[in-house]
Amino acid sequence: MWRTVVVRLELLRSLLNVDLVGFLMFEYTRNFLTCCKRMLALEHEFQKGGALGIEYEGRHVMLQVCTFGISPQQLEARLDKVPVEPPSLGPGTLWDVCSGGRVVIGAIDYLDRLKGVAPKLLAWEALLRDYPHYRKGHVLVQVCVGARNRIQIKTAPAVESELRRIVERINAAYPGTVHFEVTRTRTPTLTPPLTPTLTLPPTPTPHPNPDPLRGALADDAVRAAAALVRDVRPRDHRAARGDQRDPA
Repeated sequence: MWRTVVVRLELLRSLLNVDLVGFLMFEYTRNFLTCCKRMLALEHEFQKGGALGIEYEGRHVMLQVCTFGISPQQLEARLDKVPVEPPSLGPGTLWDVCSGGRVVIGAIDYLDRLKGVAPKLLAWEALLRDYPHYRKGHVLVQVCVGARNRIQIKTAPAVESELRRIVERINAAYPGTVHFEVTRTRTPTLTPPLTPTLTLPPTPTPHPNPDPLRGALADDAVRAAAALVRDVRPRDHRAARGDQRDPA
């Protein structure tokens, strides 16, 4: 299918202009390597540590397989702790938007310009403008996080102001089609952090009635090993190589 794209070479070269290309599965990585070989005659190579890369225009482009999954146990544990009654039922809240019987298109992104939230909102605005039947019964829920790993993003205030202007314009033209929220940190964990503990094995207690025969056998074994060590003598290196001449 990639061969049917008109600008396939331009897209392939644009991907190779970065330092690291990540794929969700190794199958996608293999397809990318096949396209590079057939269209650009580029060979891949493995480096020290198992790193996979391609030499392109004098640069080494790294490839990474970023496979991730969702733990069913953790998901079930979090769902069990969700309150039955929502904390807020006022109009305009997230619960009210998601429980109104409409089709919800949800997204959560960092409050960063490179995450593409503004183009997403503009695309949603163009969809509502060109297809009027999506203006009723559909809502875009966009939640943005203003901190990454507890580090505040410097450009977050400017990006938030830009996004809010776009959201206000869309809701003014098509009321209730966008719900926008900003959180400063990610949602805290519902379970307390685990404290690492060290469990020491119990101290063995001596037997109240030691076996005298076992102790005698142990003493005999120690004496036999000592006698064996005394009987071992270092051999002369001349005898080991067959040199029988007397030393001068």
